[in-house]
Amino acid sequence: MRLPGLGSPLCLRLNGGSTQAVE
Repeated sequence: MRLPGLGSPLCLRLNGGSTQAVE
């Protein structure tokens, strides 16, 4: 679930830190 431009902190909450490289 990589959503570029959506905000890494948001993805971190959803995936639990699975999208750390989303920045």
